[in-house]
Amino acid sequence: MTDSERPPHGDDRGPRRAWHVLAVSVAIGVVLAGMWASTSKASASALVRVIQPRPSAAPSVTPALPPQRIVVLGDSVAAGTGCGCTGFADLLASDAAARSHQASTLSNLALDGLTTSRLLAQLSDPTTAQRLREATLVTVTISANDFDGELAVTTACGGAANLDCYSQGLTALPGMLGSVLTRIHALAPPGARVLVTGYWNVFLDGDVGSQLGRTYVETSDALTRRVNTVLAATARNSGATYVDLYAAFGVAPRAIRTALLAPDGDHPSAAGHQLIADALASAAGLT
Repeated sequence: MTDSERPPHGDDRGPRRAWHVLAVSVAIGVVLAGMWASTSKASASALVRVIQPRPSAAPSVTPALPPQRIVVLGDSVAAGTGCGCTGFADLLASDAAARSHQASTLSNLALDGLTTSRLLAQLSDPTTAQRLREATLVTVTISANDFDGELAVTTACGGAANLDCYSQGLTALPGMLGSVLTRIHALAPPGARVLVTGYWNVFLDGDVGSQLGRTYVETSDALTRRVNTVLAATARNSGATYVDLYAAFGVAPRAIRTALLAPDGDHPSAAGHQLIADALASAAGLT
């Protein structure tokens, strides 16, 4: 997603990319310009939020879990762009507080338009590194912005059997994401859980995506499945846990997927964010 929209499915990615659907063009927005200073500034300004548990009817409750210190990394999807609702990061922190009956802390360091390479650079930011050193749970949603959705509408690059235009990004992703996860594990304390989400679609989905034609729909779905395969394998190889959002979003009929998306067809709606939060809570053992 780009910085100008969320997109982000990314992002937030402001979007993951801001798609001008009628013109079938991708506004790559302000891609953090290649100057790490802008990303560093955004990270340093992020606040740690304290999420209090909801009042309990029981006057004395023994916590079932220790307090959670949650760090959210990634693109506009993780940043909650494009929805105007409570994003999955806050929902997850609320679930953690309710489960432990103690306050949880949330550091949402996600940025609109973030790519995997820019996330790796972000991990060198002192504020980001410090948040990770204190984390008990880290979520990572990244890679959609590594790919150009504008190419998916052309028959020269598109189609379920033709992903040649994306081969360079697909080849680079395992090593880049592997470096990201290695760095996160090195910074986070022993026992911290690291969750890597997949995507329901790296580009536009639902009714909005379908308006761009069959080639676009087939290409975006094929690329999403390939990207998710890389995310799952890299997460497993690094000791992280993969959270399959394709299964949660993608297997549903288009009408249901549309309801899980914001009007831009890219970022989650309130219902979509709740679905993501539930999937993350389950993977983290918070349910």
